[in-house]
Amino acid sequence: MLVERRGGTVSLKAVEEAIEKVQISTDKTAAELALVRLKQELIAKEREISSLALQSGRTTWGCFGTIGFAITLSFVGAIADSTRDTSLSAWLLAITVAAGGPLLFWLHHQGKKQSAKRLAGPLATAKIELEELKRQIEKSREVANS
Repeated sequence: MLVERRGGTVSLKAVEEAIEKVQISTDKTAAELALVRLKQELIAKEREISSLALQSGRTTWGCFGTIGFAITLSFVGAIADSTRDTSLSAWLLAITVAAGGPLLFWLHHQGKKQSAKRLAGPLATAKIELEELKRQIEKSREVANS
């Protein structure tokens, strides 16, 4: 054991070196444990981002619009069938289809826009958190491999 005296302080060199070795070993162990946890968090965050991305592309308006269009078409078909004038029946069906198609498209598009706006913030936050997790993993790998 080596005793050093400097400026009024006394230190034990061997104890100091042993403490440094224990600290390095502890840091490596902590980094290895953190890697396992961070990889699990990374997988969960990637799933969350995938889920949010899928949700932003979905819309219930398209579904409701399709159902509403089918019901309307059924009513128009029933009305057209009850009239004896085939040209009137054809016109009623043509107008319903001509107006319903663009309306369905518009409802679906509006629903997608609203969904994307609603999920833009959470999706951006999740992507930032994902990048932070990747940085933490890289840092833990460096400590574990040193």
